[in-house]
Amino acid sequence: MSSRSPISCRLVLERWAVVFATLTLACADAVYVADAGLDAGPEFSVPRAVEFGVPGPDTGCGVERCNGQDDDCDGETDEGFPVGEVCEARSGSCVLLGAFVCAADSDQATCLAEPGQSNGQMELCNQVDDDCDGSIDEGLPENCDECVPGDEICNGVDDDCDQTIDEGVLNACGECGEEPVEECDGVDQDCDGNVDEGVVNACGGCGPVADESCNGEDDDCDGLIDEESDCGCPISRVDDHPYLLCGDQANWNTARQRCQERGYDLVVLKDAEEDAAVFAAIRAAGLGDTWIGLNDRDEEGNWQWVDGSPLNRGVDHENWARGEPNNSDNEDCILYIVGGDRNSDWDDRPCGRDYDFVCEAPR
Repeated sequence: MSSRSPISCRLVLERWAVVFATLTLACADAVYVADAGLDAGPEFSVPRAVEFGVPGPDTGCGVERCNGQDDDCDGETDEGFPVGEVCEARSGSCVLLGAFVCAADSDQATCLAEPGQSNGQMELCNQVDDDCDGSIDEGLPENCDECVPGDEICNGVDDDCDQTIDEGVLNACGECGEEPVEECDGVDQDCDGNVDEGVVNACGGCGPVADESCNGEDDDCDGLIDEESDCGCPISRVDDHPYLLCGDQANWNTARQRCQERGYDLVVLKDAEEDAAVFAAIRAAGLGDTWIGLNDRDEEGNWQWVDGSPLNRGVDHENWARGEPNNSDNEDCILYIVGGDRNSDWDDRPCGRDYDFVCEAPR
């Protein structure tokens, strides 16, 4: 029968001790999570995480704990614990975000999320923290669970006890009282989806309309041009379109310039009806021979109106006196022959001569 020395027995025991320690450490690496869920009471409940560390290389060090210290001597602090990670704290339907911190017992990390962050909801009389500020039924009447139904009025209180506040009594802007009065400022004050309705002036702007002035424009947006304004020449209208009948004689260029200074130009006669109406107005005003806006100064026989449109001989309206135009004296500008039995006859005359003239507002 053999025997073992005390030294050999001691070595065997030491080896088994190492194996046992290794197994123990492998089993210690575990996580435990507790979550109260969405149906917890008004007190906030938080998930808890428990993490067990392992010894460091120095057998003289202990197990890592959640305490801000390097317990296992591996050069890291609180490893294995979710310190600083985002977490949630819940109470009923309220969810608040927070971050994990070390718990007081240093064995776990706990979620730090403080109440008091309102979610903007109205508090109702229902024993629930509707606005998630950590208080229940705050700002409501005492014993609100014994609500006595009445007519709902706009006061921020659930008067009819249906757990809805101010329903059916708010104005279009979602507030109490009458809708604000619409103002002319580009803003929808009365919350009807329209801006400045009923408050803009006739020209579609804010404030009073401009006074009418002699410029060939409808300054006050009433559909008439230059009414009740002093243009220096009598105004005649054909289908509400204004013409100036000017008896201050001038050559063709000066006459056109005087028209343009008023926002007008020498008349352009596009059809027989306009031609007849303008000639009748000229005779009624007592004018003599009168310049109109037709010439061939750029090229002989190439007749152009002052608006840039051509007169197509034989196609467009024209009303020449017999034998005209004849360019008998370098005659490049056209006028009405007025007097006698003339009937709105046109004639070419030298542009430098002075005659009355008729202006027309822009179309």
